[in-house]
Amino acid sequence: MKKLFLTIALFLCFPVLADWKYIATEIDSESEFYLNFETLRKEGNVRRIWQLVNLKSGDKNGWASIRSRMEFDCKNETTQGFSMVAFSEKFAAGKDLFQSNQPTTKSDVAPNTVGWTVLKEVCKR
Repeated sequence: MKKLFLTIALFLCFPVLADWKYIATEIDSESEFYLNFETLRKEGNVRRIWQLVNLKSGDKNGWASIRSRMEFDCKNETTQGFSMVAFSEKFAAGKDLFQSNQPTTKSDVAPNTVGWTVLKEVCKR
């Protein structure tokens, strides 16, 4: 019984990473991009999914990660964010440092970028 309790206690102490699939790292900013495919929703050519970005240490705002609800239009190759929370620790852990529910402007995704890699990964599912 003690072993079971210890195992559960240790599991709860570590961030839950199982839902996040690593997609790519942006070379210039060293930001790591992850997607949670369990949250993927499809409507025709449109895909909605939760995205996580782990930022390089030393962000000027103290942000270590950002979790956001993203929409990808696979036909028009555009993206748009709908909600976002910035956290003090990696993998959306720690304190919420910033929140926004304002949609971003829909924008084209440039080829040969991390955004392009994310778009293609989402749209192939």
